[in-house]
Amino acid sequence: MSPLVSVALVAWVPFALLLFFMMPVRRAVVVTCVAGWLLLPVAGLSVPGLPDWTKTTAVSVGMLLGLVLRRPDRLLALRPRIADLPMLSWCLVPLASSLANGLGAYDGLAAMLVRVIDWGIPWIVGRAVFRTPAELEELVRGIVLGAVCYVPLCVFEMVMSPQLHRIVYGFHQHDFIQTVRGDGYRPMVFLNHGLMVGLWMTAGTVGAWCLWRAGRLRVPGGLPPVLVVAGLFGTLVFCRSAGALALAVGAIGMVEAWHRSRLALAPLLAVALVPGYLVLRTAGDWHGEAVVAEVAALSEQRAESLAFRFENDRIFAERAALQPVFGWGGWGRMCPPGREDEVVTDTLWIIAYGQNGLVGLASVFGLILVPVLRTIRRRAGAALAPPRWAGTALAAILVVFALDSLLNAMPNPVFVAAAGALAGIPAGAWRRASAAAADSAPSGRQRTTGDDPLRPAGDAGHPPGRERTA
Repeated sequence: MSPLVSVALVAWVPFALLLFFMMPVRRAVVVTCVAGWLLLPVAGLSVPGLPDWTKTTAVSVGMLLGLVLRRPDRLLALRPRIADLPMLSWCLVPLASSLANGLGAYDGLAAMLVRVIDWGIPWIVGRAVFRTPAELEELVRGIVLGAVCYVPLCVFEMVMSPQLHRIVYGFHQHDFIQTVRGDGYRPMVFLNHGLMVGLWMTAGTVGAWCLWRAGRLRVPGGLPPVLVVAGLFGTLVFCRSAGALALAVGAIGMVEAWHRSRLALAPLLAVALVPGYLVLRTAGDWHGEAVVAEVAALSEQRAESLAFRFENDRIFAERAALQPVFGWGGWGRMCPPGREDEVVTDTLWIIAYGQNGLVGLASVFGLILVPVLRTIRRRAGAALAPPRWAGTALAAILVVFALDSLLNAMPNPVFVAAAGALAGIPAGAWRRASAAAADSAPSGRQRTTGDDPLRPAGDAGHPPGRERTA
């Protein structure tokens, strides 16, 4: 392991503080979170008496300290909301799990600290910094720009094999054999698995699509903005992650259906898939055989991988059902005794269920999906009309994150910050933003909050004579 690993992880906090004093707070948060997540090494430094110092720790501490030093009033202005309850429960349930299993208060408090650092701080920062619909645009642009910057790195690893983490930090962050896909490679860059790269590129593609369709995607040099969307989608295809590709296509379809029908039926159905799946896996006897058979018709390799996950989840779910409320706590106790070398925990839902029971399971998916439902409820009209499009983009990305978490375990502080941001925007902010958009409509036309930004230049919602960028 290169000494650069320790230097990068430790130096990220002072670097973040420098960013907070060099640029606006929102931009500093986005750069600290997105760049830290995408560039820092997949490693943990041992800190006596404290959790390991990881890239998530560096990102969270950097954002929080920067906000405390630069704009403490943003944190002091926070007031609890009902939408905060799932996150509060998710951060507290490790203590309940430890006490219920006789592991003691110290064990529970230590697990709580990890949960607060990895999940609670990004949520709080998102709540404090992104307070209006217009401010959400900065976060969407950060996600898209991060994905764009990853394109050449992904292309390099598709050709040369995943080597960047080894070249820069001195070691492979994951089993190299898992990067081989057919006659090519699945890139990992500086994330801990190729599947995580696929999920990130999915988020970037969905965000870019919403930017483009809302007429907000600007490309230097006068290049057509659609090339950015096409480049991100093409990179996603060659990331060789079928699940991520399917989620991208589904999310784009959901956004289009939401926009064109001006009803939220599509996102509501997508959200409903998550609790429906969880009920089938925890309270039913469905184990996915039919889905595996369908996938096998397309790819035997992917069908075997999916069947392996379904079977492992079934084994862990049976164990979790013996301690259903608060789960088994940590230290691998969620694994059936004697089967430690046979099974693997690959999915976020089974980790939450096994360690923290139904309380943890409801909490983690609640903190992802309650902000989505709240965003849907607070807005009416076309999903991509101003000022709604940024909220729509983040809601679609969170739906993708939730669905992916049914088959993978890929926590991401950027997505958690997005959830916190959506959870904190009050209904009045949406109304004021809609009214401002209506007031900016060209004179001589009826001003409505549902004007469509996808119409040609000079149509509703755009001043006459102004050339559209998409």
